[in-house]
Amino acid sequence: FIFQNQIETIENLSCLPNLRFLSLAGNLVRVVENLQDLRQLQFLDLSQNRIETLDPDELPWTLLILNLSGNRCTHQNSYRELVLGALPHLMKLDTQLVPSWRDPDPAEEEEGASDDSDSEEDDDVPELTGPFCADKGDQAAAVSYMTRFCSWYMSKSR
Repeated sequence: FIFQNQIETIENLSCLPNLRFLSLAGNLVRVVENLQDLRQLQFLDLSQNRIETLDPDELPWTLLILNLSGNRCTHQNSYRELVLGALPHLMKLDTQLVPSWRDPDPAEEEEGASDDSDSEEDDDVPELTGPFCADKGDQAAAVSYMTRFCSWYMSKSR
């Protein structure tokens, strides 16, 4: 957690390629940038910053949970569609579950395994692991836990 520290720029994180959880909430960040090297990042909280516009191409495709609430960028035209289009594995956006998210059906995965994949990235999507891990098939519980934990932690810091 690096929140409420008057950070203005996201920088110097490329030396942390295995970072999975990043909270920069309550800072002074204006631009989402320099996150593409974080290929293991699954949880990103940039809520309550000063982000006016969002370029979804700056977000790592590995994100499972993204919180940008409290930023003007959330009022951009087609904001949710842009983000969801750029982050196919996203389970939660701005404290709301993504309606189309669900645990993959093992039968569907087996059927898809015989098809040629258009993208190798889909094969490399990390499961929700690390200090906020969940058993395979129980990722929704991990999302719920992390959401509750972050809400609790943020309420204690006020």
